[in-house]
Amino acid sequence: MRCRSDLLLVLGFCAALLAPALAWRLDPGAWVALEQENRHPAPFPELPNQIGSVRDFPPAFEAWQADTLGLRTRRSESCSPGSESLRAQTCLFERPDAAGERVLLGHDSFGPWVREPLAELCASLRTLWDDDPEPERILDEAPRVVIELRSERRLLVPPEWLEDSLESLAPEAFAALRALPPRAPGPDSLGGIAPYLGSQIELDSRSGGVRLSSPDGTARVLLEGWELPPGRRLALHLVLRAPRATRAVLRYETQADPRYHRRRHVELPLTQGTNEFFVRLPEAWIVGPLLLQPGELAGEYLIERPEARSSR
Repeated sequence: MRCRSDLLLVLGFCAALLAPALAWRLDPGAWVALEQENRHPAPFPELPNQIGSVRDFPPAFEAWQADTLGLRTRRSESCSPGSESLRAQTCLFERPDAAGERVLLGHDSFGPWVREPLAELCASLRTLWDDDPEPERILDEAPRVVIELRSERRLLVPPEWLEDSLESLAPEAFAALRALPPRAPGPDSLGGIAPYLGSQIELDSRSGGVRLSSPDGTARVLLEGWELPPGRRLALHLVLRAPRATRAVLRYETQADPRYHRRRHVELPLTQGTNEFFVRLPEAWIVGPLLLQPGELAGEYLIERPEARSSR
């Protein structure tokens, strides 16, 4: 499902508008603290600038807002120290009465302004000050609602897919495409397949492929790549043999982003035994080797020499 930029923009504006209102709780110091953190109060003359004026709010107004927003129940909170830049900071807020939903908030430096007021309306709120949180972390938290709060400069680049789509090809359609010669093999390469981060590979004399031992299901190899013409997409013929049903993950780099980003990958479902794929990768301008994790289970995998072709 695509992440809509206009939705993120609305969320950002809503958070900015609601923060002052939600911060006024039974304790007037909450409003005062928010006002004091405002580095440029001049554009907002309607906000109270003195503690005394805040404490002069009528008690009836304070009680009305607390009852309207359901803020009379005190909540617990805890935050990790995070790194020096605070980008890894995580906080947990919980209401004793468990009223509301389980919410996860991923945010940037604007998050601290809204996370405490938002926590008043949630049974539990987990916040992550992380520019690029791991999808697995979100799944582990199992929230009912996920909110991503980013400043408008993050909207200059369209949000990336968590997983790229993969297009299957008929064998005859693949055969009709222009074949690509592989790059020159590296010193550790076996049939165009090289170890990655100490993985153990060896030639299989019967099939001519490469066996990979994966003690914990995380071992990966490099498919050493092909010289792809500018603007073309990569079509791939790949044969994998798996010890049990699992999935393979194929990561790649592009000219615009030369790194193996976890959000730039495709997945291949595997059954026990031999699996053959004719696929076309979703992006053009792929550069460098492909990073293949042939399965997520411990065991031995067989990778036959892959073949690549150029496609539109």
